[in-house]
Amino acid sequence: MNYNNPPKPIERTIIASVKDFKPLSKETKVIGAFNPGVTTIKTKNGLETILLIRVAEMHKKKSKEHVFLPYFKMQNTKDLPIKIYFDKETKKNILGKTKKSVLLKNKMHHRLKHISLPRAVILDKNGEIKKINQAPALLPEWEYSRFGKEDLRITKMNDGRYIITSVSAHREFGVSTSILITKDFEFLESPIKKNTHRPVIIGIKDVAILPEKIPSPSETETIKKGELIYAALRRPNSYSNISTPGIWLSYSQDLVHWGQHHRLTKEQNGKITGTGTPLIRLDDLWVGAFHEINTTNKRKKFKSYHTKLIGLDLKNPWKVNNISDILLKREDYLDILPKSGYVPNVVYTTGITKTNGIINIFSGIDDEHTVQDKFYTEDLIKFLKQS
Repeated sequence: MNYNNPPKPIERTIIASVKDFKPLSKETKVIGAFNPGVTTIKTKNGLETILLIRVAEMHKKKSKEHVFLPYFKMQNTKDLPIKIYFDKETKKNILGKTKKSVLLKNKMHHRLKHISLPRAVILDKNGEIKKINQAPALLPEWEYSRFGKEDLRITKMNDGRYIITSVSAHREFGVSTSILITKDFEFLESPIKKNTHRPVIIGIKDVAILPEKIPSPSETETIKKGELIYAALRRPNSYSNISTPGIWLSYSQDLVHWGQHHRLTKEQNGKITGTGTPLIRLDDLWVGAFHEINTTNKRKKFKSYHTKLIGLDLKNPWKVNNISDILLKREDYLDILPKSGYVPNVVYTTGITKTNGIINIFSGIDDEHTVQDKFYTEDLIKFLKQS
């Protein structure tokens, strides 16, 4: 094999699309099933794979005079019935718009045209679809999730727990990330022990926890150097005209308070990077997939997303040992998805698992589909290390 080129997947499969999910409201239509958080769990039937897929929906009515902007009514109370409501804005009040959002003139903030919650898809031990759940896996409970939960990551910890992160976008909080912990995906626990409306982490997104605690790289008043603590990949909600968004590494004793931030990736040739999957141990590295954004001009207008691999030092994960060439790009999926989706030219990789010498990579394509790529572990390691 020529490792100057990306390895070919053993198998490529569409796991979920719009047609697989029903809308939560009679007034909405599903527009995307993408960007899944993924992990494996042992069951009586063998090792199964859980995907918490972001299912997005929007108002199905088209109007020349109005735009319908979805939200959940929040009372900061658990177990409320799920119902989507809509702000009905006149088009005269829209200062600007994209396919996904509008800028409101009288409030001077952006609002999404769609709303998202995760739903579970279960794969059996053979990788076949066993079950598709129509009910949301996570509910909007506190004010910061008024506009839904997006782009989950799931980390399988070496102590048997699973840590789930999800992103919420809010007009006051901005972008925030919430964290939940579970052992069985039945009971979910927050790292904040008392119920609170406060988001766990404000101002950052795309948080992916490392699967085991690592030595602190420095000493603080509360943390000793070398003390085993949590670490996470994250992406600050930067302003691109001041600081280009990229992947950072941060540390925490309790999954609530984060610090010792360190940037891992830098802007290269105008490209922007962001967290993709959680990291897994491969050979002598922490390995994960991340996304890189091609932009078109000085305004850094979006052009396309593609996937690369990153390899961090196993003992000192703040050190980047390897970054690969492009592993996955939109053109790779033309055989199975020839038509552009809701947001064209996007491969957004968020899930990774390893079983029996095989690496399974899960990506959202065009903000509409979820696709799985299977690779031989040896091929991915060689591709990463030759970079």
